[in-house]
Amino acid sequence: TFGGAAASDVAVLSSSQITCVTPPHYPTAVDVSVINPDAETGTLLRGYTFESDVASVGLPDTGGGQHAIVEVPLSAANVNGLAAADLTITFDSGVLVGRGARTGSLTPGWSVAANTATPGQVRLSMASSGGTVNGSGVLAYLEFEVVGAPGTTTPLALAMASLNDGAIPVETGDGSFAVDQVFDVAGTVRYWHDSLGVPGVALTLQGDRLYSGESDVAGAYSVVGAAAGDYVLTPHKATDAEGISAYDGSQALQHAAGLITLTGHQATAADVNKSGAITSMDAFHILQHAVGLITLPFPGAGAVWTFSPPSRSYVGLASDQVGQDFTAILLGDISGNWAPAAGGSAVSGEVGAQSAGATLGVDDTPTLPGQQVSVPVHLAVQDAELYGADLTLTYDPDVLTAVRVDKGALSTDWTVVANLSTPGEIRIALAGAAPIVADGELLRLVFDTTGAAGASSAVAFTRADLNEGLIPVTTAGGHVTV
Repeated sequence: TFGGAAASDVAVLSSSQITCVTPPHYPTAVDVSVINPDAETGTLLRGYTFESDVASVGLPDTGGGQHAIVEVPLSAANVNGLAAADLTITFDSGVLVGRGARTGSLTPGWSVAANTATPGQVRLSMASSGGTVNGSGVLAYLEFEVVGAPGTTTPLALAMASLNDGAIPVETGDGSFAVDQVFDVAGTVRYWHDSLGVPGVALTLQGDRLYSGESDVAGAYSVVGAAAGDYVLTPHKATDAEGISAYDGSQALQHAAGLITLTGHQATAADVNKSGAITSMDAFHILQHAVGLITLPFPGAGAVWTFSPPSRSYVGLASDQVGQDFTAILLGDISGNWAPAAGGSAVSGEVGAQSAGATLGVDDTPTLPGQQVSVPVHLAVQDAELYGADLTLTYDPDVLTAVRVDKGALSTDWTVVANLSTPGEIRIALAGAAPIVADGELLRLVFDTTGAAGASSAVAFTRADLNEGLIPVTTAGGHVTV
C-alpha cells in the first residue's frame, strides 16, 4: 500500500524486492507498507513520493469518532505563483456537517471564507494578502462535526478546484471519511474494606487518543466512544481523603513492633511513604497529617489513593468491556473507616466497638503575668483499651500563647504530635503500640502567659475522638487564671 491505498500488479521477486504499479495519488510523500500473508507488516515512513508536472489538490482518507469535531487537511502540491483558490467539497450530510475552515501551512496570513449553508457541501474562497506562494503544503483545514453512526463512511469529493481563476492547471484527488467503530469500557470502583462505592475516581483510557470517565456515587463508571486500538485504563483520585486518624498511626506502630500483622490492602494502606515496609515512620507521617502539619499525598507516596490493579491493558480493543473493576485504597486509612464525604465517617467493625467509655478533663490552673504554665490534661477510662486519640482544644490567644505539648505519665511510651500554628487552637494526635487502660495524666499543655493580672482563659475541647470515635468520651474544660 502507498499512503494506505493498495498497489496493483504486485509481484514478489525475492525476500527483498517487490515490483508493483502505484495507485493514483496527488503529489506528496507517503508511507509504504508491505503486508505478508500471515498479517505481519512493515512500513517505510515517507518511503515514496508522488510527483506531477501540474498542481495537485487532494483530500485524505481519514476518520474520527461520532460527535467529535474534526479537522481534515486540504493539501496542495507543486503550486507555483498561487495567489487565490476557489474550491467546493462535497460529502454525505448524514455523516458530516461542515462547520468552517482555517488557513494551512501553505497559506499563512491569507483570508479565507467558508460557506457551509448547504448540507453536504463546503464552498471555500481563499486569497493572499500580498505575494504568491510556491511549493507544497496544506491549503486549508476543513472543520466538520461527525454526526454519522459508527461504521458509516462518506466520500470527500473535490467537486470544483480553481487556482488563480483557472490559470494554474490542477488535478484533484478525492478522499473519504469513516466514522470510527467505538467501544465502551465499564466497571466499578469499590473501597477495600467494606466494598463501598468510591465516587469521583477519574478513569483515563490512554492510547493513540485519550478517553475519560468518572465513577458515580455508587462507584460505577463508563468510558465511552473509544475507537479500536491498544489502550491502558488507569484510575486516579486525590480528594475525599477523610478518615485518617491517630488510631491508624497506632496500628502502624503495632505492626512495626510485631504485635499485629497487617496484610493485603490493609498493609498497602499502612505503607504511606511507599518504602516497601511498614515502620514507625509511617505512623509518624499519619500523626502529622492527623493534626494538619502535612498535607496529602504523604512524603514518598506520590498519590493520595492507590488502586488494585493499578491499571488494565487492552490490546486491540474491538468490543465493549464490562466488569473492569478496581479496588480503591486510601493511603493512611489502615482501619478502613473511610466513607464517601456525603455520608460522613463510617465506623469500622474491624476496630472492635467497645461498650465502655472515657473522660477527658483539663485542670483549672493559676499562673502569674509573664510566667510559663503547664496545664494537665487527665484521662479516665472504663473497660476500654485506648490506642489512638485525636484532640483539638481552644484557648484565648490574648491571655495565653501555646508553647508545646508534653507527654503525661500515661503517654510516656506513645508518639505525640501537636500543631500549634493557629493562635487559640491546639491540635494533637497521639498513638501507641500498647494500649492505655489506666487513669492518670495524659498530657501537659505548656503556655506562656501574655495576659494581665485578673485575666482568664478557658481551655476547652472542640474535638475528642478516641479510637476513631469507638470509645464514647465525656470532656470537661478548665481555666487558666492570671
